[in-house]
Amino acid sequence: MNFKYMDTKKHYKMYKSGKKWCYAAIATLSVALGVFAANGATAQADDVNPITTLNTTSESADTNSTAMENEASTVTTPQGNTKDESANQNGTSVESNLASISETTKQQASQPTTWEPKNVELQKPSTNADQSNNGWLDNISISNGQLNVNGWNVSNQDYGKDYHYIIVYDQSQNKELSRQLIQNTQRDDVQKAYPNVYNSQFSGFNVSFNITSADYLNDNIQIISRYTSDPLGNTNYVDHWFSPVTFKNNETQSIDYITNNGDGTITVSGTDANNQTYGKSNHYIILYDATTGKQLDAVKVNNTASDLAYNNVYNAGNAKFTAQLNYGGLTSLNDRIAIVSRYSSYDGGNGDDGVASHKTDHWFYLDNTNRSNLDNFDLSNGSNLMVSGWNADDNSVFANNHYLILFDNTTQKQVASKKVTTIDRSDVEKAYQNYIIGNKSGFDTTFDSSLLTKGHNYTVVSRYSTSADGNGNDGLHVDNWMGNITIDGAHYAIDSIKQTANGIQLIGWMADNAQVDGENNAYIIVLNDGKEIKRQKITLTQRPDVANAYKNISDSLNSGFNATINLNTASLNGNLQFVLRFAGADGETNHSDQYTQTYATNEGNIDTFNINGNSIQVSGWHAAMNAEGMNHEFIIVTDLNGNELYRTKLTSDQKNISRNDVANVYPWIANANQSGFSTSLPLTDTMQHKGIKVIHRLTSSDDGNSNYSDFTTAEYINSGWQGNSYYDPYTGQKVTGTVTIDGKSYTFDNNGNLMTKQQQAVDKALSAKGTPYVWGGNKPGGFDCSGLVQWAYGLGSNYRTTYQQTTLGAHHRDVYNAPKGALVFFGSDSAPYHVGISLGNGTFVHAPEPGDVVKTTSMRYYTPSYYIVLN
Repeated sequence: MNFKYMDTKKHYKMYKSGKKWCYAAIATLSVALGVFAANGATAQADDVNPITTLNTTSESADTNSTAMENEASTVTTPQGNTKDESANQNGTSVESNLASISETTKQQASQPTTWEPKNVELQKPSTNADQSNNGWLDNISISNGQLNVNGWNVSNQDYGKDYHYIIVYDQSQNKELSRQLIQNTQRDDVQKAYPNVYNSQFSGFNVSFNITSADYLNDNIQIISRYTSDPLGNTNYVDHWFSPVTFKNNETQSIDYITNNGDGTITVSGTDANNQTYGKSNHYIILYDATTGKQLDAVKVNNTASDLAYNNVYNAGNAKFTAQLNYGGLTSLNDRIAIVSRYSSYDGGNGDDGVASHKTDHWFYLDNTNRSNLDNFDLSNGSNLMVSGWNADDNSVFANNHYLILFDNTTQKQVASKKVTTIDRSDVEKAYQNYIIGNKSGFDTTFDSSLLTKGHNYTVVSRYSTSADGNGNDGLHVDNWMGNITIDGAHYAIDSIKQTANGIQLIGWMADNAQVDGENNAYIIVLNDGKEIKRQKITLTQRPDVANAYKNISDSLNSGFNATINLNTASLNGNLQFVLRFAGADGETNHSDQYTQTYATNEGNIDTFNINGNSIQVSGWHAAMNAEGMNHEFIIVTDLNGNELYRTKLTSDQKNISRNDVANVYPWIANANQSGFSTSLPLTDTMQHKGIKVIHRLTSSDDGNSNYSDFTTAEYINSGWQGNSYYDPYTGQKVTGTVTIDGKSYTFDNNGNLMTKQQQAVDKALSAKGTPYVWGGNKPGGFDCSGLVQWAYGLGSNYRTTYQQTTLGAHHRDVYNAPKGALVFFGSDSAPYHVGISLGNGTFVHAPEPGDVVKTTSMRYYTPSYYIVLN
């Protein structure tokens, strides 16, 4: 229900049905009543005022006049406890408790003031007009010793009742506290909501009452809006009773600051406003040690004006205090200390005469929880240890001296101490709002880093003390131990490594806390297959990124390097490794080393080795640091015994193929980005069934026999298990007799065919072809997969399941070479789900699944995961 807000006009004239409305002279009547009318902001019926209405509930008027009239027809309005009272309805029970008006007031009320607004005609309500009584309290509040009330009240019953009173009624004690005859204000919003209700346009009120007793602050207060034809307001009236409110215990307090004056006293400033302070005119500030139960000091203060925006608090406008308190009796900075704000009717001592009702206390406890954080323990600049952080403890206000102590936990000795000035930390204040002095908790200082020893563990102690001497240990003090930092550790990174014409360029950084012990000389040492081949002293440069990441490492700011290690790369072979060393001037004394990863100097790979009929397609890459000037490339094939079987020189289109992927992985090898090759080789009889070595050779020799760099891989051409025969990769011949293969013994006939139980198991399994699959079956009437294997091999009950059978031997992955009789498994090593028996020619016999029968299947269509050869 939103209506347009309308500005309040300050003066109006009113009449109805030709009869003039008369009002008493408000100023004169206010003096007689001991109250006065207050002008203030008026909330609109069509736009509820946002000012908080204390302990009331209500709704605003609706634009739908029919709805509003229906709502208003109830006895209880939206605010509740609302009564429509007339002279005949109200009786004497309530009125007898309302205060009578003095004779002076009667005389003044008999002299009405005439209102005659232009263009306004107030019509007498019809006999069947809506008789509901509606109203709303826009605001009821306390401000600077006054009760302020504004709102509106409208009813067709008001016709003929030309006097409007606002009455303050004490519901708790059933008595009137005050009343005031008022002049209504214009409320166009109410008229909009109630267009057919008599005098709705002039239905507003805004009035203030001086608080003359504590009843206003402690009891349930009810506001009554009364329209009456009686100038005294006691007969022929219609009342609207608004919901009761209470201001009991409303308060606002704060400590704004506490400062140490350097003379054994502190100054405390804050505010304390409380509705229970009515009648207690003496204000004391007390310093109290709650741990020992001892009052340290008490002073009486004179409050000053405050800008608190708490309209429901009795003395909010004059609640500011400042007090100087002596803390000389304090015996420990770990005690729980309180600042007590006391309002009392007793003028003497600390305001306590032993009668609890004579005083109202508010206790501000200082937070003596000792919190801290060591934000930085920074060795990055090499010469100083920079320490910063914060330490908050409200009790530190009694200690006017702040020390930072560097303590060596390894030797259990103080290394250094420094008196510091506390700095502002608004972030701490924001995070820990319970601290009064949280903003004054920061520290930032430096120590000489030469005082540190590598390997020792250190703590920074923040100490607040009453003593200005030494490290503050002789006074009352409170400590906070921060950090547990060992001066150890070293880190490095190689950002870039590159082969150049002058050697190897290394870019990166190295940082080591060995520098705190004077190991300030940086070296890079080159190892080739573990042997030193070069050592070079380097000059370190600034790396702010490293300093930010490794503040706890000495001189990490000056850790960068960009060095070219001068060495002959043509002599390199095997693996390179670099040692990043901090040492004394000779490079050996008291040194501290970091070893990098190893870097291959000669690397390659055969990516493709495909046999297609009588030819072999070979492709891959080969990069070597010692290959500078080697412009010829060969592919050479030898058997496993080193006998050369074939050689071909690569043409321009078969070599120097772009391989940026290789350069990304091996950026330190100069030719890595042009290291690819691809060619076709004939499959000769001398290669068939053998293991061969494929050599890619980089060489400066036209015939490829001198000054070369090789990369060699082993490949196998139809060797090993081929069906139920095994070809020796060294000879290319079938093996016969009993031989050991992969640690197991096999027997072959004179033709090289596998013999004994493997053949027997295959023959037995093949005899069961056509037998239906039966879950759990292991007899000729029906088989499952593992049951067929158990029956064919005559395995015991310990090898009934597929899982048990997978433990019968080593797992081999070249499943197409599975020999006859090998068990072929499907699934993982630890969780196989199917098993069959290899026939040695790329097929296997098995019991597949329910609804199927024992049969043979090609591995091409159903490929096993691995196989086991049974002894």
